[in-house]
Amino acid sequence: MNLTSIVIPVYNVEAFIIKCLESVYEQTYQNIEVILVDDCSPDDSVQVINNYLENKKPYFSTSIVRHEVNKGLSESRNTGTKHAKGDYIYYLDSDDWISSNCIELLLNSALEYNSDVVIGSTICYLEKEKIEKVIFPLRNTKQFLSSQNEVFDAFMEYQWPVIAPNKLYKKLFLEKYNLSFEPKLLAEDELWSFLWAQYAERVSFVNEHTYYYLLRGNSIISSKTKKNFEDMFFILNKFSEQFKLEKNEKKKQQIKAHILTFKEMLLMMQWTSLPNDKAYFYQNYKRLKKYPFLNLVDSLSNRFSITQKKKNFLLHLPTFIGAPFFIWRYER
Repeated sequence: MNLTSIVIPVYNVEAFIIKCLESVYEQTYQNIEVILVDDCSPDDSVQVINNYLENKKPYFSTSIVRHEVNKGLSESRNTGTKHAKGDYIYYLDSDDWISSNCIELLLNSALEYNSDVVIGSTICYLEKEKIEKVIFPLRNTKQFLSSQNEVFDAFMEYQWPVIAPNKLYKKLFLEKYNLSFEPKLLAEDELWSFLWAQYAERVSFVNEHTYYYLLRGNSIISSKTKKNFEDMFFILNKFSEQFKLEKNEKKKQQIKAHILTFKEMLLMMQWTSLPNDKAYFYQNYKRLKKYPFLNLVDSLSNRFSITQKKKNFLLHLPTFIGAPFFIWRYER
């Protein structure tokens, strides 16, 4: 039986970690190791875990790896990966939980298709409203993608969410391409997904809900600061570097379109999170112009859609016109 390593970063989750662990120890697939990474959590998360494990005495091998200093989510996942002995790696955030057949379904797909990555379906639980809602839908048109070009095409068509959890990664694939999470980066999943999608040759899907994503008021996704947006510029730099290095013309076109969408998303998120800081918004509108954009040849060709050309035009107006016009369009 193939060993699967479930990596769970732990930080400030004493109220949620039990539900997470219970979902892991109720898995129908039995050959699992659990690696909990304590990222210097200031609350009682680790004590809660120890008490639970002492009483539960789970069948699965379970270890707690401790950081000496707080390193953040990316490094916690990297630490867990380094300690993993499994043939497959599964990242699970400690305030989320998984279906009882999650690993069984994903692993069956991995073995059937010899997948580098298997992607499950995610459902969100909105803590405030106490309802389940599909916010990160799968839009796959095939059950299996069998080439690097096919995988990258599907990624650029946004056929799956960029979140790192709820995907089963073949460890040999991660090691072959030396894939890891960028340290100290917020929105780390945006870069992570872009990187692995460039290399994966075999990706399969499980359309059954296997992951429950808790959307709570104080989670990373709902509280953006300047640090978030500076990190998004770091990610844009990485996209741009790959654009310059890419030799394949179709991929260059796809990356350019992806950069265009990412620019617009950055501005929309910034105005939503920091509406009182107009100076920073104007500054970032101007900064975005240095990244790849559609040139005159692109604008006259049929390689890009009318929508993409319109986005490009609106993002490259003079700042004193474009920034307030963007705000007006977004708020109307």
